[in-house]
Amino acid sequence: ETDIPSINVMPEEVKLARENIPKSWDDSIAEIQQKYDLNFQLSEQIFDSEYMEMFEKICENKKNSPNFVASILCSSITNLERKGLDAMLLKPEHIIESFELLASGKIPKESLEIIFESIMSGKSENVSTAMQSTNVSSMDEDELNGILDEIIQNNMELVKKLGDKAITTLMGLAMKEVRGQASGKIVNELLEEKIKNIIKK
Repeated sequence: ETDIPSINVMPEEVKLARENIPKSWDDSIAEIQQKYDLNFQLSEQIFDSEYMEMFEKICENKKNSPNFVASILCSSITNLERKGLDAMLLKPEHIIESFELLASGKIPKESLEIIFESIMSGKSENVSTAMQSTNVSSMDEDELNGILDEIIQNNMELVKKLGDKAITTLMGLAMKEVRGQASGKIVNELLEEKIKNIIKK
């Protein structure tokens, strides 16, 4: 353009510009896959979401599984929105605090969606009130064992008939009872152990 005066660009400015060329989409996805051991689909979803920076911050705590974090941020929150809940009510500090509680063992992973649902529905203003209103906490092992024993006792005919195949039904009943207060993995392991002991007898 003849009407615009030329601008001299110094060699160091050219070098700086070259060093700061943004990565391509494919390179960025590949980097996320490698760094966090995510599959392509989940890597693409988190990179293309509004939660990428938050995802990286949460994953700085090695106790948080990148796969689980990405799944909650990309799927669970979206699913709650589809139910008509307001994602605008769920602030970044709510999400980060919830994952901090999870990493410290104060809540099981099953309770995250319960907390988010309470906040997004407008029933709770913050994580603390959401935990109180939904009775979210880590259940004492003795209490959990008592609940599972009662569930098994009430469904003993099913256990005698199906054996270890009864776990699927009992698992559903147990998770309804301990919703947000115990890890599904722990519940499953305890049920398996208890039913195996009954079968042996």
